[in-house]
Amino acid sequence: MTTAPPDADQYERRLHSSRGWCVMEKNAAIAVKAAHCLLDFSGYKAATDFGGLTAKPDTCLGQMKAGREPPRSPPVFGEFMRTGVASDAFQFTVKEDAGLVSRLYQEGFVKTINRVAANRAANVSASFLVFEKLGWGDEEGAVLLEALQYAAEHCSFPHGAVEVWVEEGNHITKDEAAWKELEGKFQWR
Repeated sequence: MTTAPPDADQYERRLHSSRGWCVMEKNAAIAVKAAHCLLDFSGYKAATDFGGLTAKPDTCLGQMKAGREPPRSPPVFGEFMRTGVASDAFQFTVKEDAGLVSRLYQEGFVKTINRVAANRAANVSASFLVFEKLGWGDEEGAVLLEALQYAAEHCSFPHGAVEVWVEEGNHITKDEAAWKELEGKFQWR
């Protein structure tokens, strides 16, 4: 919910971007979901063809496709959450949930990277991380690099390196030395 419904004032509805649990769920999903999986209904302009993975502009998926941020490392997410709650940008019904969602994000982040690595060994379709055609630049590249560095340090990679698709359509200037340190944990496509 990125635009308020017409009767929002009457019910004091908050947009998802200001709901703490929704913020955590979105951030957890962006680590592993493909770019076409994040939709915003406010972009819908009456298309009748649902569309496919190509998400052409005249289809439902094309009209509702939303941008995607790079995944945050758990410490960066924790600070993002603390700052958001302190500034009242994010709200929880129970304020203590802010610490809980940060802990759940950290646990989920590590489990997800290890699951992707395990899937790769088992030749399962969800065996890689895809960050393609997102229009990212150096700022987003730095956030992604920091998240992958965290993963390299805290994940077990039970069955070897995780394949990462990150080049096509992005404009990230790679710090070759920093990205090279991740080899063995991650393979670049």
